[in-house]
Amino acid sequence: MILRNIEDLRRLKADFAITIGTFDGVHLGHKKILSTLKSQAREDGLSTLVITFTNHPKEIITGEKVIPIITSDEKLEHIEEEGIDVVVALPFTDDIRRKTQREFLDYLGVSIKKLIVGYDFTFGYKGETYEEDSLPTIKVEALYLNGSIVSSTIIREFMTSGEMEKLREFLGRPYRHSGQVIHGKKMGKFLGYPTTNVTINDSVYALRSGVYVTRTYLIDEVFESVTNVGRIPTFTGRPFSVETYIFDFNRSIYGQEVRLEFLHYLRDEKKYENLEDLVKQIKKDVEDTKIYFLKHPQERV
Repeated sequence: MILRNIEDLRRLKADFAITIGTFDGVHLGHKKILSTLKSQAREDGLSTLVITFTNHPKEIITGEKVIPIITSDEKLEHIEEEGIDVVVALPFTDDIRRKTQREFLDYLGVSIKKLIVGYDFTFGYKGETYEEDSLPTIKVEALYLNGSIVSSTIIREFMTSGEMEKLREFLGRPYRHSGQVIHGKKMGKFLGYPTTNVTINDSVYALRSGVYVTRTYLIDEVFESVTNVGRIPTFTGRPFSVETYIFDFNRSIYGQEVRLEFLHYLRDEKKYENLEDLVKQIKKDVEDTKIYFLKHPQERV
């Protein structure tokens, strides 16, 4: 169950094991916390409750703009898919920031019997220590992969460096971008490679600009594809965009929802002196993408 306001939460009559956090990305480290939450709840016959936020708390605490790893809706869906009974998304406000631990728990207005927290989680105004005497608290140790802690910080580093394989390993799934197909400049069609232009959400701004091997999901169909993220510098004044060339595809899908899975980074964006050189590069990008899928048959659709 996904709830988006505190009043709906307060109507629930159950005893909960709870965890609180941003869960930006719902990566493997977060999944370890959610798994612990479920096992601890089962021990005492409790329901599971996740309190998360629609905005990043750091934006309120420090004023720093934080680009999300996934959208808020995707985050809620991923948490619910982990088998959590109730997921609540609240806006993180200055009023919430100033609440003590007890004030915040009282604000939630439900029966909380156990608290599960991550290794680096702070709770309460100015990072209060946990009131473990009044509320049993379980701290989940950090998850390590290849000697590094699985965290949103390192995942953002993989996004900005284009390390899709490492990003996939730490997320537990490929990086995905969903959006609606919109009209573009039709330049791809003019060049012989008609592209699908997709609306963008904030998370894609964290990706390294360039060309990627992708899979494109359209309703119940999957296609191999190659995707450009950025401004296509050969053409001046182009806005930041996500444009995908879908292999063996020739249908109008304007207005439909698509999901892109980013599998591998091919190259940086580059400004070409003429359209002939650009077309040669696009042809090579397509060939390189097809070679990637041949070398990685498990990624074929």
